[in-house]
Amino acid sequence: MLMSIPGMDFFTALAMKSRLGDILRFPTKKHLCSYGAVVPGASNSGEYVSRHNRVKHGDKILKSALTCAVRGAVSAEKNSAVKRFYLKHSRMGAQKAEVAAARKMACIVWKVLRTQQPYMEEDERLTARKRMRLSLKAKRQNSDPSDIRQLAEDLVGDATVLERYPVGFNQKFEGRLA
Repeated sequence: MLMSIPGMDFFTALAMKSRLGDILRFPTKKHLCSYGAVVPGASNSGEYVSRHNRVKHGDKILKSALTCAVRGAVSAEKNSAVKRFYLKHSRMGAQKAEVAAARKMACIVWKVLRTQQPYMEEDERLTARKRMRLSLKAKRQNSDPSDIRQLAEDLVGDATVLERYPVGFNQKFEGRLA
């Protein structure tokens, strides 16, 4: 579903999905935006209103995936809502416009995942190309069961890598760790 959004490729969608987990834990899109660190912070008190545009702390990996998706949407051929939003706000600086567009992207991601429907401005040719490229990558991976057994044996061998070191290796560092 996420790959139907312009600018969203497989790895970006995978990073977002792995960081978000179950989308139902975010009751509104504002909760997702706050979790994704794309909401401006404010330190208002009484009559004092802050004038800074710092961003709240949140999941930096999700924020990175969102801004990566924004860069992809801006460089895409199709004129999407995120691209128009970014270009409209680019006068305030590239980074601020990118974070503002990332908030819009987070709202779109929330809607797509909650409704389980593709993005309404989907470029079907682009989505088909993304899926074709992904299936070709998957086919390139050899899924022969003997290769999987060999991979498992290699991993077990890597787990016992400390046994290969000489006996004095552990004693050399014991004094430093204590």
